[in-house]
Amino acid sequence: DYDVYGRGFSFEHMHRQDFGVTLKANRRLLLVAAPFADYGNRGDVDLREHFDSNGVHNEGLGKGKVYAFFSQPHVQVVTLQSDEIISFGSFRLKFDNNLGVVDDLSDIIACDSTAEAFKAALEKMSTIGEVEVERFESFDMNSNPNAYKIRWRVSFISSVADNQPPFVPIWHGSGCNDCSELKVSVLSKVPPNIIVQTTQSHEKYTQEAVIQPRDITSTDFLGSSLALDGMQAVIGSMHSAAKTRTTWDFETGDLSGWEQTGDAFRYQPTYGDNSKHRAVYEGYGNEASKSSGDPQSSRLVGRYYVGSFEKRPSSLESYQSPDNTFPLGNFQGDEPTGTLTSDPFIILGNKISFLIGGGCNALTVYVELLVDGFPSLRETGKCSERMHKVS
Repeated sequence: DYDVYGRGFSFEHMHRQDFGVTLKANRRLLLVAAPFADYGNRGDVDLREHFDSNGVHNEGLGKGKVYAFFSQPHVQVVTLQSDEIISFGSFRLKFDNNLGVVDDLSDIIACDSTAEAFKAALEKMSTIGEVEVERFESFDMNSNPNAYKIRWRVSFISSVADNQPPFVPIWHGSGCNDCSELKVSVLSKVPPNIIVQTTQSHEKYTQEAVIQPRDITSTDFLGSSLALDGMQAVIGSMHSAAKTRTTWDFETGDLSGWEQTGDAFRYQPTYGDNSKHRAVYEGYGNEASKSSGDPQSSRLVGRYYVGSFEKRPSSLESYQSPDNTFPLGNFQGDEPTGTLTSDPFIILGNKISFLIGGGCNALTVYVELLVDGFPSLRETGKCSERMHKVS
């Protein structure tokens, strides 16, 4: 029971999001889960959440979020340089005094050391921990007096100290008795030397992103488990598998719960009665309209339907509006191909029905019901934009 924000509120008044119940760290990346987060307000749309608010039933209303934090590490650049290519020799790096350890020495480092060998030599030091090393080599005749340079960029992955002492380089004739002499061409006028520069200091962890899928619902408990490997994360959502995510009427303005292949459904679902505002292959009704290509209504229900011929998707800002990039009546044609497959679901009863229209070739354009993975029903359109009910 403590005052976190210094405003007179104790821990009992904090968000009950289960923040930190699971967390994973990899190098400088930290994931923190809050399975009860996003529990909504108290039921009043005019009462928004504040730092000291609490939900009515967080466990039942919370959806879950995962927060990603990142901390920039200390970075130092070690540069070995001369006016000619350095062909042989070695050196060491050391800390004069770091974490109470005096003269903490690296292993011997060859003048042409790879990034991997450089990393291994540094991690032999007792106060280093894990580092990441990148290597760069250049020869610039216009860069006097040091035309030849090898740089090793060292990121201190494990260090979270506010201050990181700089490496002190030592080599033959400059403090290292067991290092091989750095050798260059007889034409060289500049003896090899090593410098160390601090290019970046450690920064505190800051929030970089909030992770939450678009189709999340209450009681999913997103973040109930976490796994992290490099920059790839696996996030558990212990209750989500119990629910199908498919949006059957497409009124969310997206294809949540549907798996796409190919490019036929890239701009789906279609907003509004789009076929009513463009020419079609054949009109609907009398013979004259069939030859004129007059528009046809799709007879959609609601705002959206899936029409692979169309190209008028929803706006990214609001599912209640179309994307104005694509005008009314816009279409992509029949060239794109692909499939659209729903999540598995249970049919309650002995009947299922849906609306279908469009092409009438049951071999190439169709809706198919799979029961336990086996085709059980296939229906196609009537060569008309007008959808009809199939059961």
